Amino acid sequence: MRYASDPGSGRCVVWVRGAKLVVSLENLARQLTGDDGDAERVEWFTDQVIGAAGPAALTADGLYWYLESNDYQERADYRAAVSPRLDRVLVHADPDAALIRWITPRILSELGLSADEASARAWFNLDTALRRAPQVTTGPVDGVTLLSFAMGQPSNASLLLAPSLREAVSGLVGWPVLAVIPERDLVYLWNAGHRELAHRLGKMVVRMQASAPYPLSTELFEISDSIRAIGSYRPGDSAADEH
Repeated sequence: MRYASDPGSGRCVVWVRGAKLVVSLENLARQLTGDDGDAERVEWFTDQVIGAAGPAALTADGLYWYLESNDYQERADYRAAVSPRLDRVLVHADPDAALIRWITPRILSELGLSADEASARAWFNLDTALRRAPQVTTGPVDGVTLLSFAMGQPSNASLLLAPSLREAVSGLVGWPVLAVIPERDLVYLWNAGHRELAHRLGKMVVRMQASAPYPLSTELFEISDSIRAIGSYRPGDSAADEH
């Protein structure tokens, strides 16, 4: 495996089986804690990089709208702002390999889909994923039930975008809801009538966002007819600064 540095982006360029991959080693560094588990974390990360060189075939079944940080140097071709820190991006996801690829016009051409057709299929697939996602409740914490989803998607947090979210969660936590999504794998939702719980979660959100291999946001979201950021946590804060 050949590799080189990319001075322009500060990332590493790796050639695997003829495929050129640009890798952010910061994603690995966030996972390392200096304990005996680091060797396993490095092995997992290496497997992900090698797997990306031979991903599964692109199909319409793998299209989704996913939440992504908007601080990337390269912008996705198909995206829309969700909050000051997050975009929703049209992607192809391979749940078995936990690989996510941003959709490009070339990929749509290969799939024989227009942008509108791909978007509609992505919303449909997201609803399907939400229906299949096992729901996990925590608490009650101060009398409030927290809802999350067991691992099943490369981005569990993106299930918040599913059009059928209200139908899926209102029976357990009511509606509308508040949510935090510090990283791709983690989301917590609870009833919006209990805004005071946001003060209890701040340190956890900031800590997990800072150490996650694929961080998302320290923002606090309210979801009703749409999703919007109503505040954000800062390092050292326990409460969200609402706006």
